[in-house]
Amino acid sequence: MRPTLRRTALLGALAMIAALAFATNALALSGTPIKLAQPQRYGPPSVAVDSSGTAYIAWDNERGLGGAQELVEYCVLPAGASACLHAGQLKLESGPGDIFGHVQVLVDGSTVLLFAGDLAVKGDEYLPTQEWQSTDGGATWTQTLAGKSVAKPASDEQAVVVPGTNELGFGSENLDEGGASLVGQAAFELFPLTPTQQCSNTSCPAEEKSIPLQTQLARELEKDGQAGDSYASVTSGPDAGILGIYIVSSSQTECKGEGFENQLAFVFGEGLQSAGHSYAVSPKKANSAWKTELTHADCEVSNPAVAGGPSGFGVVENDTTRGYTVYHPFDQAHDDFDTPLTTISTEEESSPSLSQDGSGNLYLTYASFEGVKFAVSSDGGAAWTGPSYLTTGIGLYSSPVSSVGPTGQGWLVWDNEESVYAQQFDAGDATTPVITPTPTPTPTPITTPVVIPPTPNSGYTIESIVPNSNGTVTITFVPTQSGEANVVVTVPTASIASTSAVDAKAKKCKKGQVKIKGKCLPSTTVAGTTSASGTAGVPLKLSVNLSSKIKALLKKGKTVHLLATLTYKSSLGGTATVTTYNLTVKGKQSHHHK
Repeated sequence: MRPTLRRTALLGALAMIAALAFATNALALSGTPIKLAQPQRYGPPSVAVDSSGTAYIAWDNERGLGGAQELVEYCVLPAGASACLHAGQLKLESGPGDIFGHVQVLVDGSTVLLFAGDLAVKGDEYLPTQEWQSTDGGATWTQTLAGKSVAKPASDEQAVVVPGTNELGFGSENLDEGGASLVGQAAFELFPLTPTQQCSNTSCPAEEKSIPLQTQLARELEKDGQAGDSYASVTSGPDAGILGIYIVSSSQTECKGEGFENQLAFVFGEGLQSAGHSYAVSPKKANSAWKTELTHADCEVSNPAVAGGPSGFGVVENDTTRGYTVYHPFDQAHDDFDTPLTTISTEEESSPSLSQDGSGNLYLTYASFEGVKFAVSSDGGAAWTGPSYLTTGIGLYSSPVSSVGPTGQGWLVWDNEESVYAQQFDAGDATTPVITPTPTPTPTPITTPVVIPPTPNSGYTIESIVPNSNGTVTITFVPTQSGEANVVVTVPTASIASTSAVDAKAKKCKKGQVKIKGKCLPSTTVAGTTSASGTAGVPLKLSVNLSSKIKALLKKGKTVHLLATLTYKSSLGGTATVTTYNLTVKGKQSHHHK
């Protein structure tokens, strides 16, 4: 049977089983937040879940104060636990003062793998991909190759288990092949689960060589530096393979019209790894397992997340033309994305995590304006339950990530207010609570009609506020009455000045001013503004394109603090409603290696 037909038959049975399981868990929130640690300075956490429902969680503690050692910290949480069964710290071997690029946890059967990318390794002898392994459920960890690099630079890339082997792979966005630097091009590197030779600053052993996933023609699709590159693998069975996704930009595009900058592109390989069918051989070459090179998929998308399993491969992404969160299944029978999109939510997601359990059920978590939302699908992504809130009261930039094990046990991990938290969940937590409508009272007959003029109401309900690393701020809200809206985004003038500001009072500047280069300037600078008309009860989406100075800072990986002021006034008059929101935008800098 073709893979598509096999999945159709399988999913029909799975949907019936999942429906019963979901009904049993309906309205039962299976976990509450657990505080794991309070690092001195930390980066985004990572989590992986095994077949028993145990979560393996890791994050970096960038202490780096007074020459202190940078650390990787970890916690092992069994299903139902309220505290770490095992916890500890792992030291990088390159010494203090390092810069973390990425921490990732990966489960390969009974082996748990932990990778740490270090962007400031001392000296040029080795490259910065360090690895630890645990074969006793996280009780103890062994550092691979005494801290020397197990792969070429992969500080921000995602490791996957290669189908049919005990080998691992890193998808990447750079390549150094034959001395030619192809910065921004898609590549893949295969390396053993237990490597015997380390990579140097110029090469890896032959069996660990990075291979390009683009031909010369496909190099028109170039990385644009945004987040979103990730890989997923199915390691066994008839649908075994690897799907990698990239956010790209290109002057040669299938997207029609102007303004289509952010595109989704993909690479796909199928089958089990072998000498005659290898993921270490570039597409279009003999004995390659890759069926496609880097290929265009979707226009105007952002924040993709990919997963694979019994339901096949698929991608969750933002459809930025509508401001929706959607699911796009991959057509493995034809090696393309010629399938229809499914709407999950009418708001855009941020920091998405997509997982599949051993029965093919899909699990999605993402950051929303008021917390982390959760949705599930039991039919391969054709229909979704939710989204509903798993947890509230955390910001958009609390780096929420999640993972679900083969049995359907999930764990959500995030950082908030200088602490790292975890929360257990399962499919039933995505069930939207049933709201019983209030009975409509019987109206009292009125013999004489009374005309009461409507009262002006400039109120509104916020649906989402999404500050993007590409230099835009999008606010979606529902106005109570028709009227006019205006958004003004400002930034502290000192944060974009080339020299530091001095005390305004001491230099005799007016209130609300700072002195920069001898001049008294307003303490805040307008970074962008937009206006639009709103219709009562209809969501209104306003997007502000920030100034070139702000975009330049974000491209350098800087963090920018903004104030977004939303003003709305009813067409009936009255007082306008004005609300100011504090936003933090973290830039995404591409890490290119020479």
